[in-house]
Amino acid sequence: MPVALNEPLNMLQRMCEELEYSELLDKASELSDPYERMVYVAAFAVSSYGSSYFRAGSKPFNPLLGETYECIREDKGFRFISEQVSRDSDWFPAVTSSSGRTWAGRLP
Repeated sequence: MPVALNEPLNMLQRMCEELEYSELLDKASELSDPYERMVYVAAFAVSSYGSSYFRAGSKPFNPLLGETYECIREDKGFRFISEQVSRDSDWFPAVTSSSGRTWAGRLP
């Protein structure tokens, strides 16, 4: 596959981009109405597709075994840490903390 088809970033970075509109989740956590919360969570879920039009036909580089990525966004109030821990490039662990809450999981 020609390198020109790859994006200039790797999969760990691209997964962090899913949090670009994380303020929608912060707003949802402040609401008491469950239906309004659902609207904000749904808006967050579809927000990652906003850049897919510009990325059609390209894919991120696969991270190397042991490669890590850390993103601290003080303006958005979150911290994202991930690491490639397996030769299987389809998943990797990640930890995200925001507003006193911490989420850990396997992505994607």
